[in-house]
Amino acid sequence: MSAGICTGAIVAGWLVDNVEIARQHPVIVALGATAISFLVLVRAFPWTRLLGPLDGSRVTYSVEEFEERSRSRLDGLSRSRWMAVVGIVAVLIALVLFHNTYAHFATDSLGQQGDREWYVYLSWKIGQAIRSGSSIIHLHGMTSPYGYNLLVGDGSLPPVMGGAINVLFGPIVAYNLLLMSATVLGVISGVYLASKLTSRRSIQLVTAIAIATAPVLFVRLQGHLSLTFAYPVTLCVAEAIEIARRDGRVNVRRVACWMFLAFGSSIYLLLISAATLLVAATYRCLRDPRNRVTVAKRFGTAMLIVGILLAPFMFERLRFASAETRAGSFAERSFVIEGETYNADVLSLSLPTFPTLINLPETQRFSRNIVGNSGEGNFSFPGILLLLLGVGGLVAVRRRELKPILYAAIGLWVLTLGPVADVYGSSTLVDPITKARVQWLPFQLLGKLPLLSGLRAPGRLSLGLPAMLGAGLAAALNECAIRKPTWRWKDSRVATPLMITASALLLFNVPTFRPTPVGVSSVAAKQMLTSLKILPGRPGSVLPVPSCQGELTGLEASLQIWHRLDLVGCEGPYLALPFASQMGLYRDSSDLASLRCQPNILGYVQTSFPANHAALSVGLSELRYTFDVRFLLINRSYLVNCPQVQRIVHDLERVYRVIPGDDQWETIDIDSPTNNP
Repeated sequence: MSAGICTGAIVAGWLVDNVEIARQHPVIVALGATAISFLVLVRAFPWTRLLGPLDGSRVTYSVEEFEERSRSRLDGLSRSRWMAVVGIVAVLIALVLFHNTYAHFATDSLGQQGDREWYVYLSWKIGQAIRSGSSIIHLHGMTSPYGYNLLVGDGSLPPVMGGAINVLFGPIVAYNLLLMSATVLGVISGVYLASKLTSRRSIQLVTAIAIATAPVLFVRLQGHLSLTFAYPVTLCVAEAIEIARRDGRVNVRRVACWMFLAFGSSIYLLLISAATLLVAATYRCLRDPRNRVTVAKRFGTAMLIVGILLAPFMFERLRFASAETRAGSFAERSFVIEGETYNADVLSLSLPTFPTLINLPETQRFSRNIVGNSGEGNFSFPGILLLLLGVGGLVAVRRRELKPILYAAIGLWVLTLGPVADVYGSSTLVDPITKARVQWLPFQLLGKLPLLSGLRAPGRLSLGLPAMLGAGLAAALNECAIRKPTWRWKDSRVATPLMITASALLLFNVPTFRPTPVGVSSVAAKQMLTSLKILPGRPGSVLPVPSCQGELTGLEASLQIWHRLDLVGCEGPYLALPFASQMGLYRDSSDLASLRCQPNILGYVQTSFPANHAALSVGLSELRYTFDVRFLLINRSYLVNCPQVQRIVHDLERVYRVIPGDDQWETIDIDSPTNNP
């Protein structure tokens, strides 16, 4: 069945790209390719030996009786085969989703400049630390001489995984493999979740694929690496189902482990997981008074273990936030300001905003109206299959363990709307006098809680919806499978069209993102960067110009992969850099201020320099002796918007040796003066 989905997606994608009639009728071609491949692969080969029978019993069973009969047929050998099938399907799905990257797998990757380059670089940097045996927590050679504290940033576990892969492969190959591993883990965890609600393996696979390929998850591959690793949420939803059962129990070790993994991916995923488990435990306590104390104790023990595991991260983050606040930082204001920008539109649940293999008619116009400049921040579309059958399953299927999942999904959806509610790009409530958007939703209350003031993008909370709706999908398909048909058809003839329809709907999840080069793409620029580390004289460090642009400078950071020299600049997420409390050398440096587009601002901190400051020290002494800078890496495309920095660069080019690159990049070696006047 899953092989049919994969083959149908590949064939349909090729036809749409290369055949004119397929371009004109992509929906019909995609559905036909999927149906044919499904019939050929599923009906022609004995997959049922691995997947279990697709034809259910002719007798109508209750849910409990059906689950018991299904479990009794699983022995050790069949389980091992099933695990192998799940692994193979997970890899196949990843191969389908990343089919655009194979031609340039070592140079190109999905994503946009900025965040993507940062994660490629960070994974590579951790890999270099592992190779050298140095600390992977405090990374040196970046934001020189300060380095970067991995404990302060959000979502450290995926980059650490990427660092381990970097030990064996190149940085871009490792990053692509890391992205694919997120899909593989998503499929495996989806099967685990579905197994809590059904023993039909075909339903487990459909549910897992729907969760792992949900557009709201896959759109994060554009740059938010850590957020693509949402599989811990799926595991926590499965655990919440187990807790809410009449005879369920709180597995302390599993709950603690899944919660720690969720925090390792992102604080957003931890919040989603904790809220879901809390709702399930509360629901169980209210519905089962006899076991109320036991459930509360075990759940409290699990949360205590989670607190102990996360203590080093929490302590470091609290220390960082406290130091920044004492130093006069106003970074916490971003919670309110950006919460209105990166919230989910009310209608974004029902329509995608980026191109997929089969585009819906309203996609482009909808995207123009609600996305604007905030990109995928307000995107929450879970996919048609999850939206239709998932919501229907949570609402209509009468199973006790689904109730807390429904309540958690409703609460989560309200939070994704942020402090205001936008409908089709327009705010619902506007002050008639000031014309300002009225903040009336409960999201802003989260900013009052410790460690949560950095939740600047409420739309990211929608990452929990695929797992929750996946539970409803598994329950809905299970109900369809076990009920006796009213017509005289075999159950297999009912299951097959159902699975074909599910497979066809999943084609709406397959994106058409095009990969782009990471860092610099020209051979000349790479040769220039590579030559810096072998030039005679002292190694020195590299300073990108303009420096500290005021946004995530992932592009300049990724260039260190080629020149391998220490980097002076503001690499990394700005809310994780101690601009106010520690980086005094950066704030007080006249040379660095002259080479910034905005000398009076460093990150989110005001400096003592005026906005028109353009005075370099004699002989660039600050750069040489304070920061050990030898090379100024010039980005000409940025200089267009910084005329005063452009004038300084022109003066330096007449005095020092210029190492040419391409049309965008060049390097000035301030240790090599020329004889030019």
